[in-house]
Amino acid sequence: MRKLSILGLMVVFAGVSLAVVNGTAPSEGEMAVTGASGSASATTSVSENGTMYRSTIQNTNNSCLSGNQSQHLDFEGFQSEDENMTELSFNGLVQTSNPCVELDLEASEVSEKVYQLELVEKSTSEFCTECIGAAKFRGTFSAPGDYRVELVHDGEVLGTQKTPGFQDENRTNEETEPKEATVWEGISSIFKWFNSFL
Repeated sequence: MRKLSILGLMVVFAGVSLAVVNGTAPSEGEMAVTGASGSASATTSVSENGTMYRSTIQNTNNSCLSGNQSQHLDFEGFQSEDENMTELSFNGLVQTSNPCVELDLEASEVSEKVYQLELVEKSTSEFCTECIGAAKFRGTFSAPGDYRVELVHDGEVLGTQKTPGFQDENRTNEETEPKEATVWEGISSIFKWFNSFL
């Protein structure tokens, strides 16, 4: 009987240890909910024109939203992943319906070299603490060459970022015309004005 009691205590101790290891330590004033914390996913997609792009997301900590927390997104910058791909890293916090959700990232190419990353909530528990959740996350997005990214959660744009060499295709004709043509048109209008007096 004594051996069974010791074995039972060892199993309980091992279970508690694993729960603590799998969870992320909460910041001061936060309550940790370990169900979704630490989960990660990665997706590789191919657009209609054959461009391959990748996204990853890691749920780092879920809690009840406290008074000193606010929704935010921070871009950590771009780096060359390899000779073809450029990777953007980001992290942030979003308000969720409850703390028992896991964030997933759905990437799509909305126009040429313009991508939308949508944070989607997936419930991880049937029973949950009744509070507004705060979900912290880290992620990356990789695509070839120059591009622009828009990160969205619950229909709200959290932020946009573009590589230094990205050129918007929606520029007006005036912005794309060479300056010499604009200067020449100015000189031409002055000559026309003088000719109107002669």
